[in-house]
Amino acid sequence: MLAAILLTVIALFWIAYRIYGGWMRRVYGLNDRHLVPSEGQYDGVDYVPTKTQILLGHHFSSIAGAGPIVGPILAVSTSVGCRRWSGSLSARSS
Repeated sequence: MLAAILLTVIALFWIAYRIYGGWMRRVYGLNDRHLVPSEGQYDGVDYVPTKTQILLGHHFSSIAGAGPIVGPILAVSTSVGCRRWSGSLSARSS
């Protein structure tokens, strides 16, 4: 049963990807022959082509780098809001 659900979800995601991808291609005029800025504006300093693996690593490191900063901020802001609301509920019930 679980395998059938998994295969159904994978199939639905694939179908949605193909439909949405085709729509995005038509709306934005995307094609594979279009040059990316690192190739079209190559200057050897700021615009330099790089490997996909390196870009993927930079992507994940930038996400992981914000976690120690954003996490405590969200925790404090959420806990303060909960304390205020729970305090107002307990004040009303007394």
